[in-house]
Amino acid sequence: MKKIICIGIFLICYELASAEKWGGYAMWNAKDGTTSNSLEVIYQGKHYSPSQEIEMAGDKIDRSSPEGLLKSLFRALNQQDAALYSQLYAQGEQKSQYQPDANNKVLKLELRRTIQYGDYVIFIMQITVSSTSYPFLYAVRNVNGEFYASDLLQKDKAYKFLNYYYVFAPTLGTPNELAIQEVSFTEEGHIYMTNTMSGNSNSWPPIIFSFLGKDFGTNYVVEKWPTLQDQDLSSPAGTLAAAIAALNAGDVDRYAGLLHPMEKTNIIQYGFPQQRGNTWVAWLREEFPDHDKIPTPEAIRLNQEINYGDDLILTFQDVGGKMGQGWLLFRKDGANWYISDELNGKGSPIINYLGLPLSFKTKLFPTF
Repeated sequence: MKKIICIGIFLICYELASAEKWGGYAMWNAKDGTTSNSLEVIYQGKHYSPSQEIEMAGDKIDRSSPEGLLKSLFRALNQQDAALYSQLYAQGEQKSQYQPDANNKVLKLELRRTIQYGDYVIFIMQITVSSTSYPFLYAVRNVNGEFYASDLLQKDKAYKFLNYYYVFAPTLGTPNELAIQEVSFTEEGHIYMTNTMSGNSNSWPPIIFSFLGKDFGTNYVVEKWPTLQDQDLSSPAGTLAAAIAALNAGDVDRYAGLLHPMEKTNIIQYGFPQQRGNTWVAWLREEFPDHDKIPTPEAIRLNQEINYGDDLILTFQDVGGKMGQGWLLFRKDGANWYISDELNGKGSPIINYLGLPLSFKTKLFPTF
């Protein structure tokens, strides 16, 4: 069985052999650069094909099942009953406000998928209002055998990562989904990251995300920095080594040549006010003197490569342990890999999900 890399609140590995049957689906959206190979969501739960239309509840709230609670949710949304909507929540767990909109009455609520996640059930649904239809996520929590709506998952990394595709559906369009026919956890070239939620028992099912990529293990150490004539940009690792060599030499021209050709003359649209309006390469030349003063490691150990659409995230660490873990983003042009900031400047939460710090300026340098 392929190694499962566990991250999340409790850093708990799940005993896959004793688990129920796993389901899964690939999810992507071409408008944010992802493809059908970028992300797979693996979970315990149910996929509804076709979608299951939710019936409207009567006066009484049914807390005996997660699906029963959805009937009252539909009633609250259809009748624009803010008081009923709030009553669905566990005490103190409503962190969002429901604001009825007379011009967008909810006409239909359809259930597409249920995902078991600890003592939560995450529903992926489709809402139809008078003017449009869109997907959204809704979480329900088991409290002593009864089910209540809960917003406590809003800060959970796995939930936020899923929610990104559905919250931004009006902008990006409804995400594409393709069912995985068989989940085996044995595919080479995949990295599995597991989020466990709530409790320390193996009875709590996690959400597992699968990315294309590779784990370098513990022995891939880079300690020789190439000259300009000897640098090899045919791999992200080679481009990273060239970048550290350029920093060591204080060679800003060489470093500028490592920026992605399609990005270096782009006008920066995000980050600090003083950098907006600059071209990327001009900003590099302003920043380079400061980064030239930052000590670079004598050797680095490569940790992981993670592919996300056209982008590749490379993580690494200082072998000496003094500088911690670093990351840098790369994108290919022709046969070579170049430093890119495309993903850092997007709204995708992939960087935060991986436990890496976003850069509020631009992520140009392999700083630790």
